[in-house]
Amino acid sequence: MTALTITQQQADDIVAQYVSGSFSYQAEIEKLLAAGYSQLEAEQQVTEVVSQLRKQLYDAKKKDGKKAEGKNIAFYVVLITAAIGPIFEITSSTWTAIALVISVLAAYFGYKEKSIGAIASAIVMVFLFPVTYHFYFKNRTSYIRLELLIPLALTFIPAGIVFLFFNAIFHPTKNE
Repeated sequence: MTALTITQQQADDIVAQYVSGSFSYQAEIEKLLAAGYSQLEAEQQVTEVVSQLRKQLYDAKKKDGKKAEGKNIAFYVVLITAAIGPIFEITSSTWTAIALVISVLAAYFGYKEKSIGAIASAIVMVFLFPVTYHFYFKNRTSYIRLELLIPLALTFIPAGIVFLFFNAIFHPTKNE
């Protein structure tokens, strides 16, 4: 006797039940028993479908984790690159060009799905942080290191707005 395999519709029903949170292993086996499968075949088929779904969900989660890691790295590369010049008092236009290239590349590779907004935001960071830094610390002889976060926060606001603006234009969310 040959083993029966479930139809795509039956597999989709099992997946839908699992994803919705109302999955019952025994209920799915009973459905297959009613459709003419033996107890062993029904258990194997449900187990196989659930195992494949779990593997797909795990792989998707792993992929999302790698994307998030890439975004974090890109964010910190842009942040550090924008901050190095003013903090170490590098005023060369060559440094600005190098910082711009590094930041744009980091933004592009870190946010491939939303690269236009990320690149525009990185450009804003590279050009605006030195301005806010020098504006905040001009005519000051001493400061607390924690105060370095103030010009950084003042730079994040317009950079974040630019990021959201360009993403709203070029990457609108799809309502399904």
